[in-house]
Amino acid sequence: MIKRGKHVCPVARCSVLVPNRLLMCPRHWSLVPHRLKREVWKHYVPGQEDTGYQTEAYNAAACAARDAAQAAEESKR
Repeated sequence: MIKRGKHVCPVARCSVLVPNRLLMCPRHWSLVPHRLKREVWKHYVPGQEDTGYQTEAYNAAACAARDAAQAAEESKR
């Protein structure tokens, strides 16, 4: 059961619940290159987690960050 105001980290095989205001769990966020982190925050619109609206630029940055964290996780195996 997912608690209100939280979502599961989007990195494959991670089941950590994180607040909606965060993209992913701290462990996976630490694997994202700083350049991509800056892009995510550049396109973040305060309150988007409440409205459900995210810009295309934010979604693209979020997907790139997720993919980078996933690739880093897989390279550890």
